[in-house]
Amino acid sequence: RATALGLTQTHFVTPSGLHDDDHYSTACDMAVLAASALQNENFREICAQSSAQVCFGNPPYQRWLKNSNKLLTMDESVIGVKTGFTDEAGRCLVSAAERNGVTLICVTLADPNDWQDHLSLYDWGFSQVTPAEVSLPEDWRMPVAGGTAQEVALQSEEKLTVGTADGSMPQLEYQLETAPFLYAPVSAGQSAGTWRAMLNGREVAHGKLCAAETVAYRQPVEKRTAHRAFPARIWKRIQSFFQK
Repeated sequence: RATALGLTQTHFVTPSGLHDDDHYSTACDMAVLAASALQNENFREICAQSSAQVCFGNPPYQRWLKNSNKLLTMDESVIGVKTGFTDEAGRCLVSAAERNGVTLICVTLADPNDWQDHLSLYDWGFSQVTPAEVSLPEDWRMPVAGGTAQEVALQSEEKLTVGTADGSMPQLEYQLETAPFLYAPVSAGQSAGTWRAMLNGREVAHGKLCAAETVAYRQPVEKRTAHRAFPARIWKRIQSFFQK
């Protein structure tokens, strides 16, 4: 997984993170890893909690766990991510903050003043970027079966905002994950799958797809066969005979 994410300066030995001469990484690689992890909604929700009540043990009982990431209570824009410490590595902190739709990630290693340094770096970092809404493609479509139209237009349920330093927008590529088609009738806003935004081969954002319009169900046309039409013609002739 580290190789797939492009963590070229990282080598994992144990999942615990305890010291080993062959267990190492860099601030840049940790930032890439954090960005990837935050795409997972469960991870994002958990690491943003300053405390949580859980039930476990034998016999099980309720207990409170406190997050060691003090930034969560020092700045309301902080949404994670992870603290770490060993005697050899010192105080290590990976954090993320979101303001005006823009998320920044900060990593410090062997920093005895990490809490304040992260807060100062976020104040500086957010002052350097301007939020800008990304214009998502307007040609997203998928087939419709049994409808008055053969296709339906798709749109994102969420907006995508990025922070730009010079006004230039990133060149994103998009991948859609949908079923082969939708069955009519299709309602505007109906769930239709998901989208992923890729930058340099790495996922940087994702969202949900929905139908941008309504497609009605196409009623089948009943064919009148010759043997069904014949009695009707005879009946009309009989009626016309008696009406004379």
